[in-house]
Amino acid sequence: MTASVFAPLRTMPQPSRPVPPALVCAIAASVVIHVSLVALTLGSGARTGDTPRDPAPLRAVITTPDVTASLETLPAPVPVALASRHREPLATLTLPEIAATPSPIAPPEPAPGNGNLGIGKATAVVLRDRSRLGELYDRTLREFPVEIGKRPRMTAAIVARYPPAALAAGREDSVIAWVVVNEQGEASEIEFPEGSDEFAEEVRTALRAARFKPAEDRLRPIRFPLALQFDFRLSEGDGTAAQAK
Repeated sequence: MTASVFAPLRTMPQPSRPVPPALVCAIAASVVIHVSLVALTLGSGARTGDTPRDPAPLRAVITTPDVTASLETLPAPVPVALASRHREPLATLTLPEIAATPSPIAPPEPAPGNGNLGIGKATAVVLRDRSRLGELYDRTLREFPVEIGKRPRMTAAIVARYPPAALAAGREDSVIAWVVVNEQGEASEIEFPEGSDEFAEEVRTALRAARFKPAEDRLRPIRFPLALQFDFRLSEGDGTAAQAK
């Protein structure tokens, strides 16, 4: 076979220039390799006698579990007992005891058959009608200036007690008091142009304990009179108290 392969090479016209030996060897080796591959392919086909077949396709089988258990057949959960944690209080607050407020005590009712018993009072007001002062009005004009910066005035209410005997007997009265207020705000002189002695004495006691705002002239305190009126009146109805006017 080798001689038949290389026979055409000998019959080919020789070139005028000699071929390099290395090229000849390369061509010969390539021919030999190709012939060998063709022979091996034909030989393997003759031995088997069958054409190659495609492998059988793979099939995937998916199976699902048979779920037949119901909730009733499942085991009951076991309760877990949690350990109790004892906690101490952070602080203890003790509130003081509050005493009950006593109910107001009502004043005792007057005993029947004793007349107009009780405690009354009369509150002082500034006298408006100066003619009721009588001679004291003329004295005011003679001894004291007609116009001043500020006249004396009361700093608080002046209350005179109702005479108990007059209250029991149901007597009423009006007392006019002419008071000279000194530079210290005190009643230095008291006169009564109107009013009985029993009512006037209660008014005198109240005026002695009272304090006044003294009169002012050119921004300095001066001595000046003040006229007040106290009306002792029994209330309507049971007549057990005196109203101040």
